[in-house]
Amino acid sequence: MTITERIDNITRIPPEFRHAQPPAPKSVKIEISPRCNYRCGFCALRTREVQPKWDMDFRLFQRITREMREAGVEEIGVFYLGESFMNPRLLVDCIAWTKQELRFPYVFLTSNASMALARTRSSGSLSAPIRRLIPSTFPESSTILTAVARTR
Repeated sequence: MTITERIDNITRIPPEFRHAQPPAPKSVKIEISPRCNYRCGFCALRTREVQPKWDMDFRLFQRITREMREAGVEEIGVFYLGESFMNPRLLVDCIAWTKQELRFPYVFLTSNASMALARTRSSGSLSAPIRRLIPSTFPESSTILTAVARTR
């Protein structure tokens, strides 16, 4: 499936979803960590009135993802606005749970990837099978990165 077809599938609302009791969505994103190491001016994360400080409890993640799978969800993204690599152990556990235990056919992650290598090495590696990692990248210039992501 091309990226254009995927976008069209997301933006088009099929007739079966246009009534009072629609089926479960095919794809869901779940924020396992609301924290981020960047403060990008374009990101909606900074618009939250109160910035959450705690990551999702893994038992809660297990319960709601089990319910999602039973309801018919087929794709799960283990991110939303926060940076999932802020808690690499939780990230690895969540991916393993969704792929190995719940057998989600498609698990994906969007990340600024700034901490991916160092954090996954320290947490036992990201060896759980993930179908796609989508890095949000910045220019290589540290001056531009500092300005855009508001890093020190």
